[in-house]
Amino acid sequence: MHGGCWQARIADHGYLEPLADALAGQGWAVWNVEYRSADVAGGGWPGTYQDVAAAADFTRTLAARYRLDLQRLVFAGHSAGGHLALWAASRDRIADSSVLHAAAPVLPARMSVTLITVADDAVIPASQAAAYRRAARLAGAAVTVRVLPSGGHFAAVATQGAGWQVLLDELAQVRVPR
Repeated sequence: MHGGCWQARIADHGYLEPLADALAGQGWAVWNVEYRSADVAGGGWPGTYQDVAAAADFTRTLAARYRLDLQRLVFAGHSAGGHLALWAASRDRIADSSVLHAAAPVLPARMSVTLITVADDAVIPASQAAAYRRAARLAGAAVTVRVLPSGGHFAAVATQGAGWQVLLDELAQVRVPR
């Protein structure tokens, strides 16, 4: 899921098309999801989350149509999209009383979290990933943080360089040998 500070005027799914294409070239079925951002009609609370939930749940339809294995489902996002990917992957914890509750949300079979961050990211400091990992550990969850030494905010979604290899390495851990 794309970032853009939750604002369509900053970014949409288009900037992740090269990454989606590169992942597809590696054999991954990729869905580059668009959602209503906070600065468009119906976006923000709860519209943005409803869009992400609908996209996540639609993977069942896609899986049936394209014979995809949902046991290897990965939610991924960049920047604000990383937040949405984490939210999508944890929807089974939403209270029944919430407008966003779903009886049977689609979830990764084994929820592991890896945050790829960049030491010189001026938009989202690497310290945020470290703080998330600390909070997650206190809650009993395991989170891996991979820090790229440089490259700025977009290094983690570039289709070449250290970020690309880190992403491929992490994805290889959810692959089932053929």
